[in-house]
Amino acid sequence: MTRIAFLLLIAVSLSSSLQAQQPEQRFREAGEAYASAEFQDAIRILLSLERDGYAGYEVYFNLGNAYYKNGNLGASMLYFEKALRKDPGNEDVLHNIRVVRARTRDRVEPIPLLFFVRWWNDVKNGFLPETFFTWSVVFLWLFAGALFVFFAFQRVLLRRAALFVSLLAGAFFILSLTLYSARLEQLSAHRSAVIMPDEVTVRSAPDASGVESFIVHEGLKVQILESRDDMYHIRLADGKDGWIPRASAERI
Repeated sequence: MTRIAFLLLIAVSLSSSLQAQQPEQRFREAGEAYASAEFQDAIRILLSLERDGYAGYEVYFNLGNAYYKNGNLGASMLYFEKALRKDPGNEDVLHNIRVVRARTRDRVEPIPLLFFVRWWNDVKNGFLPETFFTWSVVFLWLFAGALFVFFAFQRVLLRRAALFVSLLAGAFFILSLTLYSARLEQLSAHRSAVIMPDEVTVRSAPDASGVESFIVHEGLKVQILESRDDMYHIRLADGKDGWIPRASAERI
């Protein structure tokens, strides 16, 4: 798998020098285990770092790598997707997700979207909420500055330019704030999930009356529409939906 290099954690900022060395040392041990093809040991160490609160991009990305090398496609996809949440648009993560997807058994063709819906989704998913919030603050200040120029000066051309800039900045302020809210809601909802078992039967209803609709396999990314008792109502990218046991999918 190309571009699957084990990243090294630079440092972890803690109050005492002993605490500062411990996570870095554990991460280094995970890297050594990975380099020695001891992938289960690498996974064990990285999971312990995640449990202890060091669940950043590096931990998630390397868990995805280690699980892939260990043959666990579902867990590999799960942690690559988690890494992508931490660093949207990262080319290494996107590449590895494509590699894992190529090895999964399901071939799901997404429903074609209108160009502006596709553009909206690409922009929204390409950045963290903090980025959109920063944009909104910048455009708000630009809007306020343009209004000040419009009311403070009498030159016609300057006032027209200020009015144009204020309208443009105001529109982009609203857009960036809307993107911020949408992205924040998307990340907090955790509606995306990954199928973990080798094979799962999707049924038409969450109870005994549900008939078998189709089968999904390890590593497939799905959307969770609702949760009922111990069942998830899921939808695939091609629009098919149904119910699966809650234990068969891990939320991203």
